[in-house]
Amino acid sequence: MDLIIGYVMDAARWTLIVLLTWLYPADFTAWPGKVTEVIRADEIKVKHGSKLETVRLYGIDSPIWWETSNSGAGLIEAKLQEEDLLSGETTARTVTPKPYPQGDQALTYTKGRVLDKLVMVQPLPARVEGPWYKPKLHVYDRYNRIIAMVSVEGENLNKELVRKGMAWWYRPFVPFERGFKRLQDLAEADRAGLWAAKNPQPPWKWQGTVIEKLHPLQRGGVSQEKK
Repeated sequence: MDLIIGYVMDAARWTLIVLLTWLYPADFTAWPGKVTEVIRADEIKVKHGSKLETVRLYGIDSPIWWETSNSGAGLIEAKLQEEDLLSGETTARTVTPKPYPQGDQALTYTKGRVLDKLVMVQPLPARVEGPWYKPKLHVYDRYNRIIAMVSVEGENLNKELVRKGMAWWYRPFVPFERGFKRLQDLAEADRAGLWAAKNPQPPWKWQGTVIEKLHPLQRGGVSQEKK
C-alpha cells in the first residue's frame, strides 16, 4: 500500500510543481547549482548564479554530527527551532549537545555524494500564509532556507538518503509521504546505515524535543514508533 500511495504522492507533487512553475516561475522553477558546503546530511549550500543558497532537503531528517561542542550546540538549536515551529513551543530550552550514532556516517556520505558537484534543486513551498482560498506561498522558510527536492547525477538525493539509512522519513512534517516510509522500511529491513544500530531513535526524539507530544500530527503517529 505504501508503494501505491508513494506513487500517488509523487504524481501529486510533480503536478503541484508544474502548477507552481507556471504561476511563479521566478521562485519555483528548478535550477542547477554547485554544492559548496554540506552543513549537515540534510542541509547544503548551493551556488545559484551569484547567490549562495541554503537548501534544506524536503521530507527527511538526518542525524546531526559536529566537530566542536560550539558548532554542535548551534546545529541542535537550529533543529529545536525547526521542530518548535510545528509544535508551537515558545519556551526557551537549554541545549546539551550529544552526538548521534551514525551522524558522522550520514554527514560523510552526503559530502561524498554532492560536495563540489552540480545538483538540480527543485524548490517547494517553504511557508504558506493567508486563507486557503488565497494562499501566499513563500520559497524561503523562516530560517531563510529553500525547502527542496535535490537530484545529483540523475538520482533523487532525498530518497537516496532514506534508502541508504542516512536519514529518517520526517514524519512530523510530511506524514502523508508514504513513499519515504516505504524506503525507510526497506532500509530498516536491510539494516542499512543508522538501522545497523539497535533500536535507533529518530533525531527529533534523540534530543528530547516536544514535537511529538504537542503537534496534532503526532498523536498516534511518531509516538507509536518502536522504542
